[in-house]
Amino acid sequence: DLHSFPTRRSSDLNCLRFGDAQVRTDTECCIQNLGCFTDDIIEALGENLSHPNEFTYGEAYATLGKFAGRSKLAFVTLMKKGIFGNHSGDWRFQAKWALITVSREDATFMLQCLDDPDAQVRSGALMVFYDLERGVPQAIPKLRELAEKDPETDVRSRAADVLKLQSQ
Repeated sequence: DLHSFPTRRSSDLNCLRFGDAQVRTDTECCIQNLGCFTDDIIEALGENLSHPNEFTYGEAYATLGKFAGRSKLAFVTLMKKGIFGNHSGDWRFQAKWALITVSREDATFMLQCLDDPDAQVRSGALMVFYDLERGVPQAIPKLRELAEKDPETDVRSRAADVLKLQSQ
């Protein structure tokens, strides 16, 4: 019930953070089905990406993917803990694919991540950008700047590659 969501938030957080794997997974499904979230819930879902139970972290990936188009925090959490997470390449690919899908619909969060002070966030945004398969003309000046001036070699290199693709 959406009306009871604010009063249930603390119990949902407890279930996401301290419940056993089944309770966490069931809570993630419930939150995803309701479509309601807070920053605290997004952070708890991010924590569950490190959970050892595959169902728990799998549902956390799915839930964050659902919210990534409506929440920059969910977008960045899925990027940092999903794309750069410690799971198999398949799970990291699923996280990246969810971010690509969101960015194809609206590139706002991806573009905002290019300005993030965290090099991992900038690099992750460029990874998403690389596979976006669509031009985003408003990104060209920022890509040029990153390719020339970013303090991180990896970010400069990725930005140069994305800039080449965008210029074709």
